[in-house]
Amino acid sequence: QMEVDASEAELRAALVDDYADAPLVRVLEHRDPEVAAVAGSAYAEVGVRCAPDGSTAAVFCALDNLIKGGAGQAIQNMNLMLGLDERTTLTDPGNFP
Repeated sequence: QMEVDASEAELRAALVDDYADAPLVRVLEHRDPEVAAVAGSAYAEVGVRCAPDGSTAAVFCALDNLIKGGAGQAIQNMNLMLGLDERTTLTDPGNFP
């Protein structure tokens, strides 16, 4: 737990900036990350929430550790090594409607 000197919107903006070059990471604003939303995909979802009094913040992440994990990472790295877009064959949205 840490003291926060930023609003939820400022923290989310920092996450958006940090992940701007990560095409398989979605920073969420209107809902929290859900495993169901990333299951069977190479996407990760990141969200942030602050306590009502602004004293603490929590960052949440959901990912499918098979596709976003070792198997997907191998494909993503191979794509980069071959000069391809890192998302090649990894943009299937998964099972989420």
